[in-house]
Amino acid sequence: MSDKETRNEQENTHSHVSRNRRTLIKSAAAAAPVVLTLRSGAAAALASADTCIVRDQQIAQNTGPGVNGIRVVNNQGDTWVRTLTRCRTLQGTNSTGNTFQFRVYKDPTGSTTPANWYKANNENKIYRNSSPGKMINITNNKEFDIINTYDCNILVLFDQNGNVISFGRFNTSNGSDNDVGLPITNSCWASINP
Repeated sequence: MSDKETRNEQENTHSHVSRNRRTLIKSAAAAAPVVLTLRSGAAAALASADTCIVRDQQIAQNTGPGVNGIRVVNNQGDTWVRTLTRCRTLQGTNSTGNTFQFRVYKDPTGSTTPANWYKANNENKIYRNSSPGKMINITNNKEFDIINTYDCNILVLFDQNGNVISFGRFNTSNGSDNDVGLPITNSCWASINP
């Protein structure tokens, strides 16, 4: 092969490489705007968390997460986010002399001294210790016997952004659930706070 033929072959190879390089650069330039407009992982996760909260709160409104927001610690199969606190069974006597019982739970925030205890199906009624073995309704001063005290879990209620705003009662019939918050499931909570 002569020097001229070798030079022509090298020029052809160099020309081919330059053409490929130009094609690659043009392709990259065309794809660059697409890469810049992709959603970030954080934005996708936030959208997913919002969807999860809304879905769970719709499920809660339609089916409810159990009896009066309280579950005993050993109760299995509960999928809603709950927090550990103390519960009591109280007993009173009605106007006809019949006894009745109901449950109260201790405020898990510990924000009051003495501690507030709330009736499981009515958070507007506050109970406090009055004497050994007794509690009193602080609104009407009616006294009740403490039957037992035990560990229990109560619902944690969230707003639509996933912020904790309340505990305990969940009741769709009172029309104020948007004010007191709604529960979400453990799987949803895990996806919001990994």
